[in-house]
This record gives sequence, structure tokens and C-alpha cells, in this order.
Amino acid sequence: MSAFVVVDTHRFVKNLSRNGFTERQAEAPAEEQVRLLTTHLATEADLAATRADIEQSLVEIEGAIDEFGVEMAGRIEAFKADLLKWWIGALTAQAVVIVTLVRLLL
Repeated sequence: MSAFVVVDTHRFVKNLSRNGFTERQAEAPAEEQVRLLTTHLATEADLAATRADIEQSLVEIEGAIDEFGVEMAGRIEAFKADLLKWWIGALTAQAVVIVTLVRLLL
């Protein structure tokens, strides 16, 4: 990550010198500040790459969510079919019990 950064090191050094630093003592932090800024700031290209990575991740996540939705819809349909089978079986058994009881009572 290299970026073009403008730092007024002269003003930085003058400010430190006014506050008790020697010129040599003030130059070291000024140089270090410039080094840190130029090596650790994100460039437009870094931001664009990060943005592209995020967008790609979002597409992948949306695809996974869609797949999950389709899978869950299939499972729900299978569950409905099983539930309907059991329900019809229970109603049939209940009807047989009722018919048997009516015949026995008459």
C-alpha cells in the first residue's frame, strides 16, 4: 500500500522545535510520520480491490442463501407430503373405528 501523501515536515519540525525539541530531535519523528503515512495508508486501488472483494463475497453469499432457500422449500414440500399421508391414514383409521362402533351398537 503505497500512497502519495503530502506532509508539511517543515511545519512539523518547527512546531516541535518551538516546544523544546532540538532540530535533530524533531526531524526523526517527522521522518517516521511520513514513512508511516506513506506505507500504511490505503490507496484508491486498495479501496477498489477491497470493494470488489466485498461485492464478490456478497454475490457468493446471495447464491448460498438462494441455494438454501431452494433446499428448504424442497424439505418443506416433502414434510407436507409426509404429513398429508399420516393425516389421511389417521382419518381412515378413525373412520374404520367409527364404522365398527356403529355396527357393534346396532
